[in-house]
Amino acid sequence: MGNACPNYWHFSPYGFCPYGCHYCYLAGTPGVWFSPSVKIFVNLDEILGEVDRTANQLGRPTAFYLGKLQDGLVLEPLSGYLWLGAVLHNPSLGHFPPEHYTGAFNFGPSLDSNRTVASLVEEILKHWPGRWEDRSAPNAVHEAKFLNLATDKAHHLLGWSPVWNFETTIQHTIDWYRSATQAPESAPSLTRKQIDLYTSHAQSKGIAWAGNNSTSQ
Repeated sequence: MGNACPNYWHFSPYGFCPYGCHYCYLAGTPGVWFSPSVKIFVNLDEILGEVDRTANQLGRPTAFYLGKLQDGLVLEPLSGYLWLGAVLHNPSLGHFPPEHYTGAFNFGPSLDSNRTVASLVEEILKHWPGRWEDRSAPNAVHEAKFLNLATDKAHHLLGWSPVWNFETTIQHTIDWYRSATQAPESAPSLTRKQIDLYTSHAQSKGIAWAGNNSTSQ
């Protein structure tokens, strides 16, 4: 635990990301071997206590990042990768020759879900009231102005598309964090409930992996 970035304090309750995205500079130095497994630390009370002590010592508004500096385990890419695995295992699920499915695929939000950090914070505050302060450095060097994933290949070959829009995604994400914070024992049942809801919405949209086997041609 400690100050891992000049923009915020980083406290990690788990380690190693299973995605292994080659574009992710947060994954570490290229060529360094990382374990493909995920390890979970159970001393969350100690971690949160350290966050509280650090905040009190600083005595000013401070940004904290509780998590691994890599992509989270979100439903959109999981649904895509699982469906890709199913098609690779059983090519009859797709409508193209098997070699079409052996390359790289991107799974992510649609372009109309692109938002600024400020818009994201404002949307979060609709579901978990609070206040925020913009302390970004105007002249700081940034990774990129826009980060987009081209998901056209996944759509045309796999019949895959995002299920939830920006607003719905933030709503369910914050609902989970609030509930898990207030009643940690509810996290497993809430997770299953949200996965069921996500799957139900995918079925209603006719997305291939959710039961409608009609990948686009």
